[in-house]
Amino acid sequence: MDTFAFLIGYPVGTDIVLSGSINPEYIDADYEQLMNKYAGYNLDLQNLDKNIELTEMGVKAANLGTFVPALNIKYSFMPMLSDFLDADKGGYPSGGDWKDNGSFSLTLAWNLTNLLPFSENRQQTADTKDTLNKLKIQRNQLVENQKINVRKAVNTLNDAREQIDVMARNISLAQRSYEMTAR
Repeated sequence: MDTFAFLIGYPVGTDIVLSGSINPEYIDADYEQLMNKYAGYNLDLQNLDKNIELTEMGVKAANLGTFVPALNIKYSFMPMLSDFLDADKGGYPSGGDWKDNGSFSLTLAWNLTNLLPFSENRQQTADTKDTLNKLKIQRNQLVENQKINVRKAVNTLNDAREQIDVMARNISLAQRSYEMTAR
């Protein structure tokens, strides 16, 4: 009691009278239910899922850049006035004296060296796939670690409940023993 008085800020030796009772509210923690309901709320897991998604998109983009040719379309419009006589009189030419010297071009380009397995592009894609595999392994480890932590927490809650029940039985047993000794 002296230690308790000290902890709550009273001088040592103060008489403390406790009244009331502690009625704990027990919860039933079920491992399977907790995992099904809350496993997706882990921020580390969500972060890894987004990284995996981005890495998969990087692999798809690299494959698309390798196996699909690039199409370049170019068009230029360059109108020219060939008769300046009407323009000199203060107006625009009234006839069909406009000419277009523009151009239109289509270019289809495909870098065939990127198809070779030892090319820089394919090596970068292989490195990205390795990173993707590492992220998936890391995600699996995180999920397993989360399962272990939830199972530990559920076991700790169940153990605490059992300890409270045992202590309550010990109190009632001590009370009966005291009463018997007093009689």
